[in-house]
Amino acid sequence: MTNGNESQLRIRPRTGFTVPEMLAVVAIVLILLALLMPMIGKARDHAQVAQSAGNLHQIQLAMLSYGLDHRQYLPPKFEVKKNVLSSTDYFVKGKRLNTTTLGIQTVMDSYCGKDVFRSPCDTGDYLSTVPVHIRKGTSYEVKGNNYNDIEFAKKDEATGGHKITSFFHKRDKEIARDVFKPWEADDPSKVLEKIYKNELGPIKWRGGAMNMVFGDGHVATVRTKEEEKLAKGKKVNGGDDPDHFDVD
Repeated sequence: MTNGNESQLRIRPRTGFTVPEMLAVVAIVLILLALLMPMIGKARDHAQVAQSAGNLHQIQLAMLSYGLDHRQYLPPKFEVKKNVLSSTDYFVKGKRLNTTTLGIQTVMDSYCGKDVFRSPCDTGDYLSTVPVHIRKGTSYEVKGNNYNDIEFAKKDEATGGHKITSFFHKRDKEIARDVFKPWEADDPSKVLEKIYKNELGPIKWRGGAMNMVFGDGHVATVRTKEEEKLAKGKKVNGGDDPDHFDVD
């Protein structure tokens, strides 16, 4: 029979970690995080690019609905990359700046809502990390008619303005795209040149890609000028397709 003193001398089993063991576990976790972070970042970028592509597809469908309600004409076109317009741009050419209070997102609000004009890839421009859609109202450039074209169309139904019949169901007709082309940011001198002209300075958005939606509704994701040409049906090493429509 053991006495009370013997029971008190019994060694209790260890239930915690020592300091060296804790440090070893923390080191392993940090190493695993360092290995996984690039993969997590790429997965996030791919997801955001895919979401942006979905936005553009909704815009394409909304523009088709708009055209059906407006004698087949595309909506007004708004300048996104420019910060100011000259008097010639405004009065002669009928151009309008895209703003948060008046722009493609407000014109199309009843067809698709404003949220689809907000790209999750939008990280601003060269001079500001504030997303373009917060400052301009949209992350996308959308094909449309200048205001003078619309007024002319009212007077001359046969020749005025771009109609949806010239764009939709055609695989090489670009309808809308991200504001910046990734390769525009490769040459710093050209970026500064655009800024000097009072335009947004191009940068590569998340994923380093550009989404563009075409008349038939398909979305192409491109990262180089050559990929853009192929997406538009142009020949990369043999001249352009003479029947191809060039987007502004």
